[in-house]
Amino acid sequence: MSAATAAAACAIGAVLLGACADSRFGYGQGERVLAWTAQSYVSLDARQQQAVTAQLAALGQWHCATQPGGYAAWVRQAAADFAPGLTAERVAARAGGLEYFARLLIAEAVPRMAVLVQRLSDRQARELERNLHRADRAYRAGLAQRTPPEAQRQRRDRMQHYLEDWIGPLSPPQRQMVTTWSTTIQPVGGEVYASSTLPAMALRSALRLRRDRDVLETELRALLLAPDRRWTPAGDPRFASNRQETWQLFAQIAAATDETQRQRLTHKAEVVVAGFERLACGPRQGGR
Repeated sequence: MSAATAAAACAIGAVLLGACADSRFGYGQGERVLAWTAQSYVSLDARQQQAVTAQLAALGQWHCATQPGGYAAWVRQAAADFAPGLTAERVAARAGGLEYFARLLIAEAVPRMAVLVQRLSDRQARELERNLHRADRAYRAGLAQRTPPEAQRQRRDRMQHYLEDWIGPLSPPQRQMVTTWSTTIQPVGGEVYASSTLPAMALRSALRLRRDRDVLETELRALLLAPDRRWTPAGDPRFASNRQETWQLFAQIAAATDETQRQRLTHKAEVVVAGFERLACGPRQGGR
């Protein structure tokens, strides 16, 4: 999901806790950040603000009562996998686990999101549409200004930063692997630019259908659970190829890790797991 679309999705209901908020803030802080994000896209009255707070709190309770354990187990297994012998297929399977968690969160969030969307007045819906259009236009303008060499350099630097955050400084051969990967990735800027209005259009459509609860939930669920709707057909094979190249890069980096890097990865994973375990909470009595 593009940055603009992700922000817009958060703004509509401000309910995608965990997907849009950094877990290190904790649930209380995350809820406040998301409530602020919602109001940056649409002006809410006092009762609507209370509704946002209530839905966020309920979603946060569900999330902390059911999800952190699965996240912790995923991190432990992914860290254990990241060693010589890791295959691109294994990386793809681990990525599928993340998609599963996202689907669980979206399935729980959509009904709560629909409650909030249905409470918008026509004026507020138009305000939100305008802001979605403004964010989408800014996103597309940023894509248009980025040259291919800049895109390649940004990919390389982001990936290197991500890897070093987990395993420490990369060796020269590992750095070269990242550089080669960044040049192998097929350019998709044109496809993204051509189709980047699709998410905003789908969100606007959902807004206009908001009076029918069943239709609204169907539209929101399809938008968030069927990400392939966001891209033009021409872009799909390239994205699939780029994903495969990325999985292969992780396998290559894993094969080239030394003992110091593996020790850092183990320590980092333990820290992250402990953070998820601190987020866990007991079930609260009552329903939604």
